[in-house]
Amino acid sequence: MSTPNAKRIANDSPFCEARAEMERIIDRLMSREAMAMTLSEIERLVGAEGHELLRELMQAHVDLRAAQEQVIDVVGADGVARTQVRKSTRTVETPHGEVTVTRNLYQAAGTEGLAPLDAALGLPAEHYSIEVRRLVAEHSARASFDEVVELVAKHTGAHVPKRQIEELTVRAAQDFDAFYERVLREPEATDDLMILSFDGKGIAMRHADLRPATKRAAETTPRRLETRLTTGEKRNRKRMAQVATVYTLAPWQRTSADILHTLRPDDLDAIRPKPTQKRVWASVEHSAQQVVDDAFAEATRRDPEHRRRWVVLVDGQRDQIKRVQRAARKFGAEVTIVLDIVHVIEYLWRAAYAFHAAGTEDAETWVQIGRASCRERV
Repeated sequence: MSTPNAKRIANDSPFCEARAEMERIIDRLMSREAMAMTLSEIERLVGAEGHELLRELMQAHVDLRAAQEQVIDVVGADGVARTQVRKSTRTVETPHGEVTVTRNLYQAAGTEGLAPLDAALGLPAEHYSIEVRRLVAEHSARASFDEVVELVAKHTGAHVPKRQIEELTVRAAQDFDAFYERVLREPEATDDLMILSFDGKGIAMRHADLRPATKRAAETTPRRLETRLTTGEKRNRKRMAQVATVYTLAPWQRTSADILHTLRPDDLDAIRPKPTQKRVWASVEHSAQQVVDDAFAEATRRDPEHRRRWVVLVDGQRDQIKRVQRAARKFGAEVTIVLDIVHVIEYLWRAAYAFHAAGTEDAETWVQIGRASCRERV
């Protein structure tokens, strides 16, 4: 934890504690105990002790900034001058632990106090630093909140309880639309392909949050067990999230045989063009048609004159194709609809099981012949 501020100010340099912490780590690494450790044990030791060293370095830096802060005239955006000045402290949770920031706080009657050093350091209004918020947002996109608590505790010196992780994740998500409006504001100066793709994902919901039609169907479906849903019962317990993506991709000419060959691992990743300016989003709140329309609006903003070739990748779901066609007419866009070959093969497998038993070599041979036939016709 932090050394008391009064003790720190008594030192000739605010970095004395950091130097002392460095010497302590060196002494541990030179100790007889460390000499008997494995490399993994040394890695864990340095990782754990290193966070405190880095926290001390950060604490020393903000102490130095505080010591150099001068009293100035402060007028808020509300036009009110803050003439009362006092020293105030606040704590900030960083990836290496908690640091204390001492700064001048300017106040006036009936107004909110202002701290110019907070602005100079880019401190958020809350307790957690921007870097902690970034880590939480990135991990929350891939793991459960409980797992994020564990990851943050295991790999950083920060302490972020589960409820705070939930709140930080919500705040990070609220900037989604504003972020893309800022970074993708102007039309793209390129003739590369405009790619749009759509898919649906069923999400298990609480009964109260189901759509009316699905809720009625769920209420008429008898439950076999009290504690869990059995096969076939989950169908009416989900809401469909419409997923959409828009990105730019350089053309890459291939034959149908090339595409089929890439279904197996190969070394083409080195030359395969990479998507750029990619945006992905999904919604259970808005209708599927609204999400598709939003994707077409995003593509139109990037290519307002529709000069580029627009390609829409779908999985063959008929309602989805109809939504794409409606959106294309609405926005006056000419699109090429491409059926994902992986889904095409799944349809071939379904057809194979109409003639052969599932899991047999005869079914596999039938699918392989069908793939070869498709390749010859393209």
